[in-house]
Amino acid sequence: MAQQIKHAFIVTSAINSKFGVFNPVQRLEQTLGTITSIKSKIPDAKIIIMECCGTPLTPEQADKLKASSDYFIDYSNDPDVQAMYDNDNWDVVKNGTEIMCFGRTLAVLAKEDIFAGVDRIHKMSGRYQLNDQFDLELYERPELQDRILIGPKHSSQFPIEATTVPLQYMAR
Repeated sequence: MAQQIKHAFIVTSAINSKFGVFNPVQRLEQTLGTITSIKSKIPDAKIIIMECCGTPLTPEQADKLKASSDYFIDYSNDPDVQAMYDNDNWDVVKNGTEIMCFGRTLAVLAKEDIFAGVDRIHKMSGRYQLNDQFDLELYERPELQDRILIGPKHSSQFPIEATTVPLQYMAR
């Protein structure tokens, strides 16, 4: 009998974002839906929430996220995040804060040994959900257990003149 793979999900979050079409109530409910979708597919998955919006969470919002996750990291009061958030270009804000906070989160989780016993780490943006296309058996395949898995590349959303990069990988 094969050993069961243990999964952890780092769910990125920006509940009070000034960008996008959804208000904070909707964004919180969508993120809670993300967590529900993970638990429906992998009930024993470890859930880590990484909040990285420059507008701080309310205590009530934070409590809901904490109650739904195994580990909660809130960067919404971080001066670097708030400085980056003070920019009208949503691409700079979203991508920049997520990259900065993700690196910090990995360092914190490694230092605190949160990944002890975890075989597979997934990064997932809050507000998205695991659906029937999520194939848990893919992660059980022995030839893929030591691999980084990422979806297919797509044409970049940015003009080639701006980035010199014609393709991108989506990290949702």
